[in-house]
Amino acid sequence: MSRRDDAAALLRSLPVLADLPEDEIDNLAALSEPFAVAPGEVLFEEGDPADAVFIIGSGELESIKRLPGDRALTTARLGPGTALGEMAMIAGVPRVATARAVEATSGIAVEAHAVQQLLGGANPGARELIVRIGQQALRILRSVVERTASELDQDVRASQAMRELAPASSEVTPIRPGPDEANYLSTILFFDRFSRDQLSELFDDMPRLAAPRGTELVAEGERPDALLFVLRGAVESTVHHGRAAARVRLSGPGRIVTHLGVLDDGPCPYDCRARERVVLLEAPVERLLELRERDDAAWRLFRLGVYEDAVDAIVQADRPLARMAAAGEEVRA
Repeated sequence: MSRRDDAAALLRSLPVLADLPEDEIDNLAALSEPFAVAPGEVLFEEGDPADAVFIIGSGELESIKRLPGDRALTTARLGPGTALGEMAMIAGVPRVATARAVEATSGIAVEAHAVQQLLGGANPGARELIVRIGQQALRILRSVVERTASELDQDVRASQAMRELAPASSEVTPIRPGPDEANYLSTILFFDRFSRDQLSELFDDMPRLAAPRGTELVAEGERPDALLFVLRGAVESTVHHGRAAARVRLSGPGRIVTHLGVLDDGPCPYDCRARERVVLLEAPVERLLELRERDDAAWRLFRLGVYEDAVDAIVQADRPLARMAAAGEEVRA
């Protein structure tokens, strides 16, 4: 069997690539290169550019998070058939952890541009891959948030801080778009990927909402009926366990606050509250279903942007979990 055939077989072993068209797998295999690291050798460092996806064929790597005070925490062990880096690369964020070999490890690396070209295509394989990676991102996000809630101790300071945000009135008010909104949208995250015509086509008929500081926009355990995009201000997403709380994301302009509960099957696992006065764009589920049926270039950009934002949410949500895990290690020591 040739090196290319070996690479194709390894790619097909990944659940996220299973059943993709043969030519898509073959194209990725042709653009892959072998990698090998010795025990103790670092494959990539936390903070490095995510310029490739690595698929382990044999051996074992450990994922290591940096902590304050020159400390580090091993968060996972990764073996054959595991992919590293696809989430960070798709969202355009740096590596979120260091990968170091526990034992001699080898596999293949697929350069970022090869995967991005595949994701940017209009063929059925590209569409299916985006959906699979996006759903995987949502599963990881929910897992991280739920683990954070389960790790919370009885420190009530975060909960008290959230209560102090509550305003005298918490009414969410429909508003009209401002005269400069199109210019403004083209300068902020998520929306800056669209042309002016696409912005108008996708978003002109979606409601705009305003809410004062402290307004609870979504309660933990609810099933929201719309994606909420922050246009101005910031929204704080917080998980609770008993009287304790931890912030898992602070979403500023161009970020989304309701992936979970809208794009997956469970309830929203955190509450979303206005950190300051906010202006939101509301994308109702029924409108998303209409856009999905069109499946045109604008919708593909929209869908990929939503999943990229979910990966950014994972990166933010992982930080308090890593801190709590490190504190638990200190207590056990």
